Amino acid sequence: MIGIPHILIATLGVVAGIVFGAIPGLSGGLGVSLLLPLTFGMEPTLGFAMLIGMWVGGVSGSFIAATL
Repeated sequence: MIGIPHILIATLGVVAGIVFGAIPGLSGGLGVSLLLPLTFGMEPTLGFAMLIGMWVGGVSGSFIAATL
């Protein structure tokens, strides 16, 4: 069941992904790779929510660098 912690973790991943993706040369895939060790100790659904949020934020953040 998805609850408040899942939404907060996903939002945290999205924000971190936008910041990470806005830096030229970094992408969502690299952000997920760097975030992967942090998710090993989490509950599986929380870890997936964070990784998916990082991926979406990284892709969205790369639009900022492409526009600038």
